[in-house]
Amino acid sequence: MKSSRSISIKPLLVGLITAPVLAAPSVTNAQDFPLREVRIVVPQAPGGASDAMARLMANKLAERWRQPVVVENKAGANGNIGTTEVAKSAPDGHTLLFTYAGSHVTSPALYSNLAWDPIRDFVAVSPVAQLPFVAVVHKGLKVENLESFIALAKTEDGRLNSASPGSGSLNHLLSELFNKATGTKTTHVPYTGISQALIDLIAERVDITFSSVPSVVSHVRSGALQPLAVTSTDRSELLPDVPTFSELGFPELAASPWFGVLAPRGTPQPVLDQLNRDIHAVVQSEEMQTQLRSIGATAKTSAADDFQSLIEDDLQKWGQIVSESNISVQ
Repeated sequence: MKSSRSISIKPLLVGLITAPVLAAPSVTNAQDFPLREVRIVVPQAPGGASDAMARLMANKLAERWRQPVVVENKAGANGNIGTTEVAKSAPDGHTLLFTYAGSHVTSPALYSNLAWDPIRDFVAVSPVAQLPFVAVVHKGLKVENLESFIALAKTEDGRLNSASPGSGSLNHLLSELFNKATGTKTTHVPYTGISQALIDLIAERVDITFSSVPSVVSHVRSGALQPLAVTSTDRSELLPDVPTFSELGFPELAASPWFGVLAPRGTPQPVLDQLNRDIHAVVQSEEMQTQLRSIGATAKTSAADDFQSLIEDDLQKWGQIVSESNISVQ
Protein backbone atom coordinates (compact mmCIF):
# COMPACT_ATOMS: atom_id res chain seq x y z
CA MET A 1 0.00 0.00 0.00
CA LYS A 2 1.35 3.44 -0.96
CA SER A 3 1.75 6.07 1.69
CA SER A 4 -0.78 8.91 1.70
CA ARG A 5 2.19 11.30 1.87
CA SER A 6 3.44 10.20 -1.52
CA ILE A 7 3.15 12.91 -4.22
CA SER A 8 4.07 13.32 -7.86
CA ILE A 9 7.05 15.64 -8.39
CA LYS A 10 6.21 16.45 -12.04
CA PRO A 11 3.67 19.22 -11.33
CA LEU A 12 6.03 20.64 -8.72
CA LEU A 13 8.92 20.84 -11.18
CA VAL A 14 6.72 22.46 -13.79
CA GLY A 15 5.60 25.01 -11.23
CA LEU A 16 9.18 25.81 -10.21
CA ILE A 17 10.25 26.25 -13.83
CA THR A 18 7.36 28.49 -14.84
CA ALA A 19 7.20 30.60 -11.68
CA PRO A 20 10.11 32.95 -12.57
CA VAL A 21 8.58 33.50 -15.99
CA LEU A 22 5.32 34.59 -14.43
CA ALA A 23 7.16 36.83 -11.94
CA ALA A 24 9.18 38.68 -14.60
CA PRO A 25 6.99 39.80 -17.52
CA SER A 26 8.77 40.06 -20.83
CA VAL A 27 9.41 43.42 -22.50
CA THR A 28 10.64 41.95 -25.75
CA ASN A 29 7.42 43.00 -27.46
CA ALA A 30 6.75 46.68 -28.09
CA GLN A 31 3.09 46.24 -27.16
CA ASP A 32 4.20 45.37 -23.61
CA PHE A 33 6.25 48.55 -23.19
CA PRO A 34 6.37 50.30 -20.80
CA LEU A 35 5.39 47.90 -18.04
CA ARG A 36 6.06 50.38 -15.22
CA GLU A 37 7.62 53.76 -14.45
CA VAL A 38 10.29 54.90 -16.90
CA ARG A 39 13.32 56.70 -15.49
CA ILE A 40 15.21 59.23 -17.63
CA VAL A 41 18.65 60.08 -16.23
CA VAL A 42 20.07 63.49 -17.14
CA PRO A 43 23.82 63.59 -16.38
CA GLN A 44 23.78 67.38 -16.09
CA ALA A 45 22.58 69.72 -13.34
CA PRO A 46 18.97 70.90 -12.98
CA GLY A 47 18.06 74.09 -14.81
CA GLY A 48 20.23 73.57 -17.89
CA ALA A 49 19.21 72.88 -21.46
CA SER A 50 19.40 69.07 -21.11
CA ASP A 51 17.24 69.15 -18.01
CA ALA A 52 14.64 71.44 -19.59
CA MET A 53 14.36 69.36 -22.77
CA ALA A 54 14.20 66.06 -20.89
CA ARG A 55 11.34 67.31 -18.72
CA LEU A 56 9.39 68.62 -21.70
CA MET A 57 9.74 65.24 -23.41
CA ALA A 58 9.01 63.24 -20.24
CA ASN A 59 5.73 65.03 -19.65
CA LYS A 60 4.52 64.25 -23.17
CA LEU A 61 5.67 60.62 -23.02
CA ALA A 62 3.88 60.13 -19.69
CA GLU A 63 0.66 61.30 -21.31
CA ARG A 64 1.19 58.98 -24.27
CA TRP A 65 2.16 55.90 -22.25
CA ARG A 66 -0.12 56.48 -19.26
CA GLN A 67 2.82 55.53 -17.09
CA PRO A 68 4.97 57.75 -14.86
CA VAL A 69 8.11 59.12 -16.53
CA VAL A 70 10.58 60.48 -13.97
CA VAL A 71 13.57 62.69 -14.75
CA GLU A 72 16.55 62.31 -12.42
CA ASN A 73 19.59 64.60 -12.51
CA LYS A 74 22.88 62.81 -11.86
CA ALA A 75 25.43 65.53 -12.55
CA GLY A 76 29.18 65.52 -12.11
CA ALA A 77 32.47 64.78 -13.88
CA ASN A 78 31.32 66.15 -17.24
CA GLY A 79 28.28 63.90 -17.20
CA ASN A 80 30.17 60.72 -16.41
CA ILE A 81 28.40 59.93 -13.11
CA GLY A 82 24.91 59.71 -14.56
CA THR A 83 26.10 58.10 -17.77
CA THR A 84 27.87 55.35 -15.82
CA GLU A 85 24.70 54.64 -13.86
CA VAL A 86 22.63 54.14 -17.02
CA ALA A 87 25.34 52.01 -18.63
CA LYS A 88 25.01 49.58 -15.71
CA SER A 89 21.19 49.57 -15.72
CA ALA A 90 18.99 46.73 -16.92
CA PRO A 91 18.62 46.88 -20.72
CA ASP A 92 14.83 46.82 -20.76
CA GLY A 93 13.97 50.37 -21.82
CA HIS A 94 12.82 51.48 -18.38
CA THR A 95 16.05 53.40 -17.66
CA LEU A 96 17.17 55.80 -20.38
CA LEU A 97 19.88 58.42 -20.79
CA PHE A 98 19.08 61.95 -21.96
CA THR A 99 22.36 63.66 -22.74
CA TYR A 100 24.07 65.95 -25.20
CA ALA A 101 27.09 65.90 -27.45
CA GLY A 102 29.11 68.14 -25.13
CA SER A 103 29.63 65.29 -22.70
CA HIS A 104 28.82 62.04 -24.50
CA VAL A 105 31.19 62.37 -27.45
CA THR A 106 33.97 64.34 -25.76
CA SER A 107 34.47 62.38 -22.53
CA PRO A 108 36.00 59.30 -24.23
CA ALA A 109 38.81 61.49 -25.56
CA LEU A 110 39.24 63.52 -22.37
CA TYR A 111 39.17 60.79 -19.72
CA SER A 112 41.40 57.74 -19.76
CA ASN A 113 39.56 55.82 -17.03
CA LEU A 114 35.91 56.00 -18.05
CA ALA A 115 33.66 53.32 -16.59
CA TRP A 116 31.52 53.40 -19.75
CA ASP A 117 32.05 53.29 -23.49
CA PRO A 118 29.74 55.14 -25.91
CA ILE A 119 29.64 52.23 -28.38
CA ARG A 120 30.02 49.17 -26.15
CA ASP A 121 27.50 50.28 -23.50
CA PHE A 122 24.91 52.35 -25.36
CA VAL A 123 22.64 52.24 -28.37
CA ALA A 124 21.13 55.33 -29.97
CA VAL A 125 17.37 55.79 -29.66
CA SER A 126 16.63 59.23 -31.12
CA PRO A 127 17.92 62.78 -31.17
CA VAL A 128 15.48 65.32 -29.74
CA ALA A 129 16.90 68.76 -30.48
CA GLN A 130 19.85 70.85 -31.55
CA LEU A 131 21.09 73.99 -29.83
CA PRO A 132 23.38 76.26 -31.86
CA PHE A 133 26.39 78.10 -30.48
CA VAL A 134 27.47 81.61 -31.38
CA ALA A 135 30.87 83.30 -31.27
CA VAL A 136 30.67 86.62 -29.42
CA VAL A 137 33.27 89.29 -28.62
CA HIS A 138 33.27 92.37 -26.42
CA LYS A 139 32.63 95.79 -27.84
CA GLY A 140 36.08 97.10 -26.92
CA LEU A 141 37.62 95.15 -29.78
CA LYS A 142 35.72 97.37 -32.21
CA VAL A 143 35.18 94.57 -34.70
CA GLU A 144 31.86 94.33 -36.48
CA ASN A 145 32.11 90.98 -38.23
CA LEU A 146 34.00 87.72 -38.46
CA GLU A 147 36.40 88.94 -41.13
CA SER A 148 37.60 91.88 -39.03
CA PHE A 149 38.02 89.69 -35.94
CA ILE A 150 40.13 87.16 -37.86
CA ALA A 151 42.35 89.99 -39.15
CA LEU A 152 42.76 91.33 -35.60
CA ALA A 153 43.49 87.89 -34.13
CA LYS A 154 46.20 87.25 -36.70
CA THR A 155 47.78 90.58 -35.86
CA GLU A 156 47.66 89.92 -32.11
CA ASP A 157 49.07 86.38 -32.59
CA GLY A 158 47.93 84.73 -29.35
CA ARG A 159 47.39 87.82 -27.24
CA LEU A 160 43.59 87.59 -27.50
CA ASN A 161 41.96 85.40 -24.86
CA SER A 162 39.21 82.86 -25.53
CA ALA A 163 36.99 82.05 -22.54
CA SER A 164 35.13 78.78 -21.94
CA PRO A 165 33.19 77.19 -19.07
CA GLY A 166 36.00 74.68 -18.58
CA SER A 167 38.82 72.79 -20.22
CA GLY A 168 37.49 70.14 -22.55
CA SER A 169 34.02 71.69 -22.75
CA LEU A 170 32.42 71.86 -26.16
CA ASN A 171 32.84 75.64 -25.98
CA HIS A 172 36.58 75.09 -25.56
CA LEU A 173 36.75 72.58 -28.42
CA LEU A 174 34.88 74.98 -30.69
CA SER A 175 37.45 77.68 -29.97
CA GLU A 176 40.26 75.27 -30.87
CA LEU A 177 38.42 74.28 -34.06
CA PHE A 178 37.97 77.99 -34.82
CA ASN A 179 41.70 78.61 -34.50
CA LYS A 180 42.44 75.70 -36.81
CA ALA A 181 39.86 76.69 -39.42
CA THR A 182 40.76 80.39 -39.52
CA GLY A 183 44.51 80.16 -39.05
CA THR A 184 44.37 82.25 -35.89
CA LYS A 185 45.76 81.76 -32.41
CA THR A 186 44.00 82.64 -29.16
CA THR A 187 44.87 81.84 -25.55
CA HIS A 188 42.36 79.66 -23.73
CA VAL A 189 41.05 80.86 -20.36
CA PRO A 190 38.90 78.24 -18.58
CA TYR A 191 36.20 79.16 -16.07
CA THR A 192 34.02 76.99 -13.84
CA GLY A 193 30.88 77.94 -15.76
CA ILE A 194 29.68 80.10 -18.63
CA SER A 195 28.11 82.76 -16.40
CA GLN A 196 31.42 84.05 -15.01
CA ALA A 197 33.01 83.80 -18.45
CA LEU A 198 30.30 86.09 -19.87
CA ILE A 199 30.69 88.55 -16.99
CA ASP A 200 34.40 88.85 -17.74
CA LEU A 201 33.78 89.04 -21.48
CA ILE A 202 31.40 91.98 -21.07
CA ALA A 203 33.95 93.59 -18.71
CA GLU A 204 36.60 93.13 -21.45
CA ARG A 205 38.83 90.90 -19.34
CA VAL A 206 38.65 88.22 -22.07
CA ASP A 207 38.00 88.74 -25.75
CA ILE A 208 35.88 85.99 -27.28
CA THR A 209 33.79 82.98 -26.32
CA PHE A 210 31.58 80.36 -27.92
CA SER A 211 28.30 80.04 -26.06
CA SER A 212 24.83 78.68 -26.68
CA VAL A 213 22.59 81.23 -28.35
CA PRO A 214 20.03 81.42 -25.48
CA SER A 215 22.73 82.22 -22.91
CA VAL A 216 23.93 85.33 -24.77
CA VAL A 217 20.92 86.55 -26.74
CA SER A 218 19.97 89.21 -24.17
CA HIS A 219 23.55 90.56 -24.13
CA VAL A 220 23.59 90.72 -27.92
CA ARG A 221 20.24 92.48 -28.10
CA SER A 222 21.32 95.00 -25.44
CA GLY A 223 24.48 95.78 -27.37
CA ALA A 224 26.84 94.50 -24.67
CA LEU A 225 28.32 91.83 -26.94
CA GLN A 226 29.05 91.63 -30.66
CA PRO A 227 28.08 88.37 -32.39
CA LEU A 228 30.31 87.09 -35.19
CA ALA A 229 28.58 83.95 -36.48
CA VAL A 230 26.46 80.99 -35.37
CA THR A 231 27.50 77.36 -35.67
CA SER A 232 24.15 76.05 -36.99
CA THR A 233 23.62 75.24 -40.65
CA ASP A 234 20.70 77.70 -40.69
CA ARG A 235 20.43 81.07 -38.99
CA SER A 236 19.07 81.11 -35.47
CA GLU A 237 15.51 82.32 -35.00
CA LEU A 238 16.70 84.18 -31.91
CA LEU A 239 19.49 85.96 -33.84
CA PRO A 240 18.22 86.10 -37.44
CA ASP A 241 20.65 88.85 -38.50
CA VAL A 242 23.73 86.87 -37.47
CA PRO A 243 25.24 84.81 -40.33
CA THR A 244 26.31 81.20 -40.05
CA PHE A 245 29.94 80.16 -40.26
CA SER A 246 29.04 78.17 -43.36
CA GLU A 247 27.73 81.32 -45.05
CA LEU A 248 31.04 83.01 -44.34
CA GLY A 249 33.13 80.22 -45.82
CA PHE A 250 33.87 78.04 -42.78
CA PRO A 251 31.64 74.94 -43.10
CA GLU A 252 33.91 72.99 -40.75
CA LEU A 253 32.54 75.16 -37.93
CA ALA A 254 28.96 74.01 -38.58
CA ALA A 255 28.38 72.20 -35.31
CA SER A 256 25.06 72.38 -33.47
CA PRO A 257 25.33 70.07 -30.47
CA TRP A 258 22.64 67.39 -30.39
CA PHE A 259 20.52 66.45 -27.40
CA GLY A 260 19.05 62.98 -27.43
CA VAL A 261 18.04 59.70 -25.87
CA LEU A 262 20.18 56.57 -25.56
CA ALA A 263 19.50 53.19 -23.99
CA PRO A 264 21.75 50.54 -22.45
CA ARG A 265 23.05 48.22 -25.16
CA GLY A 266 21.14 44.98 -25.16
CA THR A 267 17.73 46.65 -24.98
CA PRO A 268 15.35 44.57 -27.16
CA GLN A 269 14.97 45.92 -30.68
CA PRO A 270 11.15 46.07 -30.56
CA VAL A 271 11.41 48.28 -27.48
CA LEU A 272 13.99 50.51 -29.17
CA ASP A 273 11.75 50.84 -32.20
CA GLN A 274 8.78 51.74 -30.02
CA LEU A 275 10.82 54.34 -28.14
CA ASN A 276 11.98 55.89 -31.40
CA ARG A 277 8.40 56.11 -32.73
CA ASP A 278 7.01 57.56 -29.52
CA ILE A 279 9.79 60.12 -29.13
CA HIS A 280 9.29 61.21 -32.73
CA ALA A 281 5.60 61.66 -32.11
CA VAL A 282 5.97 63.86 -29.05
CA VAL A 283 8.93 65.89 -30.34
CA GLN A 284 7.26 66.63 -33.66
CA SER A 285 4.07 67.82 -31.97
CA GLU A 286 3.44 71.53 -32.44
CA GLU A 287 3.28 72.04 -28.68
CA MET A 288 6.72 70.61 -28.00
CA GLN A 289 8.29 72.34 -30.99
CA THR A 290 6.99 75.65 -29.64
CA GLN A 291 8.37 74.84 -26.19
CA LEU A 292 11.76 73.94 -27.66
CA ARG A 293 11.90 77.18 -29.66
CA SER A 294 11.17 79.11 -26.46
CA ILE A 295 14.52 77.91 -25.03
CA GLY A 296 16.38 78.51 -28.29
CA ALA A 297 16.46 74.90 -29.48
CA THR A 298 15.33 73.31 -32.72
CA ALA A 299 13.46 70.01 -32.76
CA LYS A 300 15.53 67.28 -34.41
CA THR A 301 14.53 63.64 -34.79
CA SER A 302 15.85 60.87 -37.02
CA ALA A 303 16.04 57.14 -37.45
CA ALA A 304 18.05 55.43 -34.73
CA ASP A 305 20.68 54.26 -37.23
CA ASP A 306 21.22 57.83 -38.44
CA PHE A 307 21.59 59.03 -34.86
CA GLN A 308 24.09 56.26 -34.18
CA SER A 309 26.10 57.34 -37.22
CA LEU A 310 26.05 60.95 -36.03
CA ILE A 311 27.38 59.90 -32.62
CA GLU A 312 30.18 57.89 -34.20
CA ASP A 313 31.10 60.77 -36.53
CA ASP A 314 31.17 63.19 -33.58
CA LEU A 315 33.36 60.83 -31.55
CA GLN A 316 35.92 60.93 -34.33
CA LYS A 317 35.62 64.69 -34.99
CA TRP A 318 35.91 65.92 -31.41
CA GLY A 319 38.37 63.21 -30.43
CA GLN A 320 40.68 64.48 -33.14
CA ILE A 321 40.36 68.07 -31.90
CA VAL A 322 41.19 66.95 -28.34
CA SER A 323 44.24 65.05 -29.58
CA GLU A 324 45.55 67.76 -31.89
CA SER A 325 45.07 70.46 -29.23
CA ASN A 326 46.68 68.35 -26.46
CA ILE A 327 43.72 68.96 -24.16
CA SER A 328 43.71 67.10 -20.86
CA VAL A 329 41.41 67.35 -17.87
CA GLN A 330 43.25 64.83 -15.68
